[in-house]
This record gives sequence, C-alpha cells and structure tokens, in this order.
Amino acid sequence: MSEEHPIRRKIIPFPNLQWRLLEKGRESLSKGNVEDAIGYLRDAKEVDPGNEHILYTLAGAYIHQGNLKEAKETLEEMLHSGTGDYFETVELYITVLFQLHEYKKIESLLTMLLEENQIPAHKIQQYKDLYRLAKKMPEEKNRDCKNTEDLFNGDTKTVINQLVRLTKDEILSCMDDFRQFLSDDSKNPFIKTILLNDMKVKGISQTVDVHKFSRKVTINIREYAEVQHVPFTLEVKRLLEKHLAHINPSMYEYAITLCDRFFFTVYPLEMQFQNPKLWAAAITFVVESYMNPGYEPAQTLKIYRDIDEQELKETAQFIKDVDHQFKL
Repeated sequence: MSEEHPIRRKIIPFPNLQWRLLEKGRESLSKGNVEDAIGYLRDAKEVDPGNEHILYTLAGAYIHQGNLKEAKETLEEMLHSGTGDYFETVELYITVLFQLHEYKKIESLLTMLLEENQIPAHKIQQYKDLYRLAKKMPEEKNRDCKNTEDLFNGDTKTVINQLVRLTKDEILSCMDDFRQFLSDDSKNPFIKTILLNDMKVKGISQTVDVHKFSRKVTINIREYAEVQHVPFTLEVKRLLEKHLAHINPSMYEYAITLCDRFFFTVYPLEMQFQNPKLWAAAITFVVESYMNPGYEPAQTLKIYRDIDEQELKETAQFIKDVDHQFKL
C-alpha cells in the first residue's frame, strides 16, 4: 500500500461519508488489512474529527498495527477534547502507556484523578492498583531500552541469541532504536535480516526503512514475506535447478548455496530486483568464476539466453561485493 491512502488525495463530503468510511475501515480490520483500515479511518476522521466511534476504531487499529505512538496521540486528542466516554478512554490510554513503558506519565495521570476524586467509586481500587504497579515499573523500563546498544555487542551468534530472546513487548518498547539500526547502512546486513524475521515471527506489524549496500527499501514487516519464502528468490532457485541440476549437479549445489547466502544477506532488497533469469545467470557466472578463474561471461550466456552481457557483469559484481561481506 502507498504511504498515502488513495482516497486522501481529495475528500468530497458526501452525505454520511464518514460512516461509509468507518464501515470500510472496520471491514478492512476484520479481514486483517490494517493499513487499508487506517487509511479509511484517517479519511473518516478528516470528515468528522470529533466522532468518537471513528477515533476509538482508529486508536484500536493503531494498537493492532503496533503503532503505539499514533494510538497514544489519538487517545490524548480524545482526552483533551472530551470526546467519548472519559474513563473508557483513560483506561485504553493507560493500557497503551504501559506498553510504551511510560510509567511516570501513568503515575501523574492516576495521581491527578485520585487526588481530585474524579474516579467512580467502583473503579477506585482498580486505579489504586494500577498506580502501585506503575510506581514499581520504572527500573524495569531502564533495563528494557536504556542499553539497546548492548544488544548489538559481541560476535554475530551472541547478537542473534540476544535479539531472539526479546519478547514482542520488549521489541515494541525499543522500536525507535531498531528503526534507526535498520535504516543505518553501516550496520550489519545479516543481523538486520535476523531482526526483521524475528519481528515478523513475533507479530510485529510496522512499516520500516531498511538500508543495505547503499540501497534502501520500505516494507511492512507483517505483510512482507519471510526471507525463505520470498517469491523472487524462489523463482531464481527454480531457474538454477532448471539450467544446472541435470547438466552439472556439483555446480548446482554450489549455486544454491551462494543463492541462499546472497538473498539472506540482502533481504529485503530483492523487492527492487527484476528479471529472475538475470540473477540466476549472474549467480551461475559468479560460481563458475570462483571455480575457474578467467571464466568468460559468454559461456554463461549460452545457458541463459537473451541476457545482456553488461547487465550480467554488473549484477555478478554486486553479488560478489555482497558475498565478500558475508560473515556468520
């Protein structure tokens, strides 16, 4: 989905448009299309900014997406404007603050409510319990995010072990730091792949920029395929099998090993790649050049017809550059 929902380019206020958009948003949510839902709900909010049904649904969609910052801002807007049931909004807001580990803000809010006797009698004990819990939590927050850089200290295997032990809540609480890591071209590309796939497995639904090898792509973690299931990569492997498996089994095995290693390291840059046949040919050429120094592109072009020789050389060089940086 594009960054801007199509309907947002120009919204014509037809009668009951906000309710139609709200219904479309709810329908998209029920189908698991969270980003589409958010687009419809934002449009609905633009038409009717004070509609509590729209705002509650939008906040819930942000929470489902894992975009807790936007959920928090939406709920703060509702509290400040007095939209919706005040205590229903407060309780949802506190839930989001707990997930963000903003315990001091929870303390301040509950202190104000308790001191001003604004809490309904049947909820007083519940709010006191939440207050006591929030007071105990700041030290835990420091352990979660203060030393995020420590997660990336050590050799590759140590870093992987530290990352995969993180819970979903711990990942979300440090998401800003992880975004920065993924968008920094100087950081280890192999670790970035591990981190992205671990986030996907744990149900993180966020859109992130990934910068590797001077190239940048933007993906939604939940919606993009896992590294071993990317259709482009699978098609390249199918072509390698088609052209090599029967005529040269040992070279085919070498080519598959290089293919897996390369596409794991560059993931998810392959979303920018075109022509799987070119990439299969380039992998074959690299393998041959490793095995037989002085190997000429013309020999590969006999196997993979209709491939431009200059494109083949440039693609093969990129594969070699990536492979030289590969470290486990």
